[in-house]
Amino acid sequence: MSTDKYDVAIIGAGPAGLMLSTLLSRWGHRVFQIDKTPTPTPRGKADGLNPRTLEVLENMGLLDAVWRNKPAKNSEPSHWEFVPANGALTRVGAAMSVPFKGVDTKYTFYAGLHQGYIERIFIDEMTKYGTKVLRPWEVVDFAVDKEADIAYPVEVSVRKVVEDGQSSETKTIRARYLFGGDGARSFVRQRLGYQMRYRDPTEYAWAVMDGIVKTDFPDIKLGSTIVSPEGSILIIPREAGLTRLYTQLKTSPDKSVHDADAEWRSVTPEQVQATAARILAPFTVKWETVDWYSAYLIGHGVSERYDGCGQRVFIGGDATHTHSPKVGQGMNTSFMDSLNLVWKLHLVINKFADHSVLKTYEEERLPVGQRLIDFDERYSKRFSRGDKDIMVNGENEETMLKILTRAIGFVFGYGVEYTANLFNTTRHPLAVTSSRLIPGHIFPTACVTRIVDMSVVQLEQEIPMNGAWRLYIFVGDAQVTPSLRDFCAFLDQPDSFYGHWRYAPDQKPRETTLPDSHFFSVATVFSGSKVEVLKATDAGGLPALLRRHQVLIFADDRPEERKWVPDAKDALVHAKFGIPGEGAVALVRPDGYVGIVLNLANGMATGEALEKYFSAFSAKSE
Repeated sequence: MSTDKYDVAIIGAGPAGLMLSTLLSRWGHRVFQIDKTPTPTPRGKADGLNPRTLEVLENMGLLDAVWRNKPAKNSEPSHWEFVPANGALTRVGAAMSVPFKGVDTKYTFYAGLHQGYIERIFIDEMTKYGTKVLRPWEVVDFAVDKEADIAYPVEVSVRKVVEDGQSSETKTIRARYLFGGDGARSFVRQRLGYQMRYRDPTEYAWAVMDGIVKTDFPDIKLGSTIVSPEGSILIIPREAGLTRLYTQLKTSPDKSVHDADAEWRSVTPEQVQATAARILAPFTVKWETVDWYSAYLIGHGVSERYDGCGQRVFIGGDATHTHSPKVGQGMNTSFMDSLNLVWKLHLVINKFADHSVLKTYEEERLPVGQRLIDFDERYSKRFSRGDKDIMVNGENEETMLKILTRAIGFVFGYGVEYTANLFNTTRHPLAVTSSRLIPGHIFPTACVTRIVDMSVVQLEQEIPMNGAWRLYIFVGDAQVTPSLRDFCAFLDQPDSFYGHWRYAPDQKPRETTLPDSHFFSVATVFSGSKVEVLKATDAGGLPALLRRHQVLIFADDRPEERKWVPDAKDALVHAKFGIPGEGAVALVRPDGYVGIVLNLANGMATGEALEKYFSAFSAKSE
C-alpha cells in the first residue's frame, strides 16, 4: 500500500499552523494538517490583532472577513492609578498604554476579536484550495530518513483521538518538511529534544475572564490599565459587546512556586470577580454573563532551537515562545513566525532557492522570540508590581509607559528587524543607504496614484501576498529614463535571474501581478504628477516588461498626510524613502521585508548587482 506524500506536514491548527497552511495551499503546495482538538477554538485564548498583522491580513485579502466579525478597535486606551493625594483611582493619562506616535502604520489600533473567529477565516480560505484540517488527530512519532525517500524524507505517524484515549485508527504519511505549531507543550519540540529556556519563576498569578459586564467605570470601552494597592487590571474591549479583564490574583508571599501554582488553580470565577471589584473600587463591576475563564502563572520562555534534522523539521508559535498575554503578542508573533518560513519553503520546494536558505528561519526568528520574552518580562513584572520600584538587569523601570514607549515599534509589529544575511544586505557598491528603506526592515507604507485607473492606493498593498519577490523601481523622474530602459532590457534577457524563471509556453499567470513568472512582481513609481506619468507611459516608449506590469505603474504625487509619521510629513514617496535623484530599485522579500536597495544610475549595472544577489542562493534549474 502506497504512503500519501505531501510537501509539508503541519501539526497544530492554531495561528502559526493556519497561516502556514493557508499560504502554502494558495501557492500550489500539497499540505497535510492535523489538530488534536475536535473544533477550532470555541472561546478564550488570544484576542488581539496588532497593526502589522492587520496589514498582512489585508495583503492576503482576508481583512474584510475580519471586519465582518465587527472587532473592537482599541486605539486610545487609558491608564488609571491610585493617587494618594486624591485617595482614589484617578485617570492619569489617555493613549498611554499604546502610544502609536512615531510608528509608520496605516492602522493605529489593535483589533479585538476572538481567536476562534480568526481561525475560521483561515480555515475557510485554505479549504478553497483543497486543504482541510484533520480533527481530532494527534502526532505519534516522526523520523527523517533520506535513504528511504530522498524527496520526502520525513515520515509522520498520527492517530485519531478518542474519548477514552485509545484509538486503533492510525495513519502514516511522508512529507518534504514538518512544522510543529502544536502549542506550549509541543510534541514536535520535545521529540526534537529541545528545551524551553525559562526565566526565573514568577510569583505573579493572573486570571482572565471574558463576558458581558455592567459597570460605572467610565473607560470600559476604551481599554484600560488600572494599578491600585489591591492589584492590577487590564481591560480589553472585544467583539459582540464582550469585555476581557485580566485580573491580578494575590498569592501568599511565603509560598513556593509549586504551592502558589496549586493556590491559583483553585481560584473560582466568583473569587476573581470579587478581586476585580476591590481593585476597581469605588467603581462597581458585575458580570451579567461569563463566556470564558482561566488562571495562570506568568512564565517567560523561549525554545533553544527553531529547526532540526537538517532543516527538515521546524517549530513556531507557542511551541517556541511562552509569555504573558497582556500586550497581545502571542498570536501576532506566531503569524509572523510562519510568514517568515512559508516563502522560504515555497522557493526551496520549487527549486528556486537552495535548501540551505532554510537556516535563516531560525537565524531570524529565534532572536525575535528572545526579544519578545525580554520585553514581556519587563512589562508584566512592572504591571504586576504596581507602583513599586522594580529593577531588571540593574535598570530602574519607572513606568509601564516608559517600557512600552521604548518598545512600541516592536509591539505594533513594525520594529521587528532582521540582521544582515544572504537575504538582507547592503554589501554592494551600488547599495543605497536610506533612512527608511533598510535591508532587514519592513517596507514602509506609501500613498501613490495608480495610473491604470487613477486610484489613490497604498503602494505596499498593491502586490498581494503571492509568494513572489517584489521589485519596486523608483524612477526618480516623470519620464522613461535610459537607465530604466537598460534595467528592463537586462531583466528581459532569457538568461538573467528574472528571464530564466519566465513561464513555459504552456503555463498561464496565476494573477495579474505575476505576468511573467511565479517568482517576481515588478512595480514602477515615477516621480511626477499623474498627468505627466500618464503622458510618459502613453507615448509608446514604455519598455515591454513594464507594459506587462501595467497594473503596477504609479505616480508619486501624494504627499504623506499622516502627521505622526517620523520626518515624513508632506513628503512624497521618493523623499520619504530617501531615493536618490537618479532613482533606485528596492528588492523586497515575499514577506514584505526589504532585501537590498540599489542605485539606478546605470540600469545594466543595477541588473548585474541583482544577478549577484540571487546567485548567492538561487541556482538556475537544469
